[in-house]
Amino acid sequence: MGQDLSRPSRPDHLEITFLEMSQNAVIDLADRVAERPSREGDAGPFLERFAAFLQGKRFALIGGVAVRAYLRDRPTMDLDVMIDEAHWDAIRRFLHEERAESNATVENTYCYNIPGTELLLDVRLARSLLDREALAHFVAGRYKRWQLRVVQPNHLVAMKVKAYADRKGTRKGRRDRDDILDLLADRASADAVRQILLTHRPDLVELFDQVRREGDTA
Repeated sequence: MGQDLSRPSRPDHLEITFLEMSQNAVIDLADRVAERPSREGDAGPFLERFAAFLQGKRFALIGGVAVRAYLRDRPTMDLDVMIDEAHWDAIRRFLHEERAESNATVENTYCYNIPGTELLLDVRLARSLLDREALAHFVAGRYKRWQLRVVQPNHLVAMKVKAYADRKGTRKGRRDRDDILDLLADRASADAVRQILLTHRPDLVELFDQVRREGDTA
C-alpha cells in the first residue's frame, strides 16, 4: 500500500493550501455560498513573511497542513511547523516582531495566535529521535517564490500515530486516525511506517497495527 520510503510523493497541493489560508475572491465567494461568516483578517501577508523567514533554515511542515498538501482533503487554518532547536531563538524573535500571541505549550510544541487573523501557528522543536529523523526526511514544494519543506508521508504518518496516542478519544484524535488511514490509502507505505516506529517508538507499533485493522474492517 502507498509507496516506498525512498520515493516519497510530492506535496502537490501545498500552494493552494496556503492560498486557502489567505483572503481572496474565491474563498470569499465560497464562504458566501456556504453562508459562512467571512473570516477575520487576511493571513496572506503573514504567511509570505513567514515563508521568507524560513528560507535557509532546517524546518518542515507537519500536522494538518502537511496532510492537506498531500491529499487536499480538508481546508485548515492551522499551520504546524517543526524546526531544528538551533533556530528557536530566531523564530521567537520573528514572532515577537509579528506580535504573535502565545496561547499554550504542549510537550515540545509552542502555540501562537496571529493577530488580526484566524491563523493558528504551532511551532514544534525537533527534540525526540522520531522528530529529528522526520525533520531530515522532507519533500520540497513551492509557495509563490519560496521553497517550503513538507515532512515525507511515511514520517508524517508515524508522527500522526504518536499524536493519536496522545489524543485518542478526542475530536482531534479522531482526525489523527482518519489522517493516518487516508495517507496510507494514497501516499504512504504501511511497511515503511512500521519500520520507522520500530526504530524510534516501538511502543506505538501495536496501536498502529490496530488502526490499520480497524481501517480494513470499516
